[in-house]
Order: sequence, then structure tokens, then C-alpha cells
Amino acid sequence: MRPLSVIHRLLAGWLLLLFAFSITPKKFLHNLVANHQDATAMNFPRENTGASQLSKAGYHCPCEQLVVQTPFVYQSASIDYTIVPVFVTYQDQQFVSTYSTAPDVSFLRGPPALNA
Repeated sequence: MRPLSVIHRLLAGWLLLLFAFSITPKKFLHNLVANHQDATAMNFPRENTGASQLSKAGYHCPCEQLVVQTPFVYQSASIDYTIVPVFVTYQDQQFVSTYSTAPDVSFLRGPPALNA
């Protein structure tokens, strides 16, 4: 086998494993890694009343975030508005433009001529 074919096979296998891992459900990965059972609703006693409160159904364990769920991190976007002083004055500007009409430069303009 050629070395390039071996590299292609290894890269294809690695990409297949990566794709399989990325589409695997979070619950399956949790059951594979964690050694405990999570309850769908847990009772958390309130501080003062002693009554219990039900939480949302889901994962309640330290290994909760096995897979990244959101690709974005919250950053507060604060925009500082500053007042820029604007000074309105008339400034008289004179434009001087020169055009080159020298014969050594003017023949270089345009496409080349065909000599027939």
C-alpha cells in the first residue's frame, strides 16, 4: 500500500469517528460516562418554608455539560457614545493639476499596435 493511501484511510476513519461522536445523543454519552442515575424531577427544600419545589426534567449532575450546546458566549456589548466637536469653517483650497504631454510618456498609452 502506498503511504498516501494509508494517510487517507486514517484521516477518513478519524473523521468518521468524529462525525459519529458529534451526532451521538447527549443522554447516551451521559449514561456511558456517568456511574449514577439522574432523576427527572428532584426535590429541593426551600430555605424558610420547608416545602419542596420541583425542578425541570433534565440532567442534575456535575458532568452536566458533556457536549457544547451553545457556540456563543455572552458578552455585554456596551457602546460608548462620545460627542465629537465639529468646527464648521470655510477653507479656501486651490487645486493645481498638471497633465503630462511629453512625447516620451504619451506613446505608452493604449494597446500595442499590430504591425502588418
